[in-house]
Amino acid sequence: MIIKNLTYTLVVTITFILLIVQCKNSHTNTNKNNSITINNKDKSYDIITIETDHQKIIIPNQDSCHIYYYEYENEGGFEADIICTKDTTFLLSKSERDLIYNLIDSIFLQSPRVDSKVTCYVGNLKITINKDCAQYSCSFRSIDQWKELNSHTNKIYNIINSKIKLEDY
Repeated sequence: MIIKNLTYTLVVTITFILLIVQCKNSHTNTNKNNSITINNKDKSYDIITIETDHQKIIIPNQDSCHIYYYEYENEGGFEADIICTKDTTFLLSKSERDLIYNLIDSIFLQSPRVDSKVTCYVGNLKITINKDCAQYSCSFRSIDQWKELNSHTNKIYNIINSKIKLEDY
């Protein structure tokens, strides 16, 4: 009984130590402005998602990527039904995915100035990177076309648009 309790205590202690070490070796750090940035040396990620009101672009860390176009039905109420109208697969090379990753990392790091803003509601943009057990995201509201938001989003748009013609809303 004492050996069983000792074994349990040892396992819990080792697990706790490993958890602390993992947290200290985290892939994020804090810069001078106290903003969280992704370690640029490690370009590994699970999924990049670029989402607007009518499209969702999913870029996994592999060649095959997806874009989903969707519309809303019954928009008059608080809850609208989302209908996927088109699902398309396209390919991005590793260098293109790395460039997109670097541009998004710059967006997270610099909080870029929005070059165009509209006063009435037009659309939203949410950019997300899932990496290991963490999720990093940045959202923009009241924007017109996400490709015109700033130079980083324009470059991302052009890379993807060179592979598959993106529909504008």
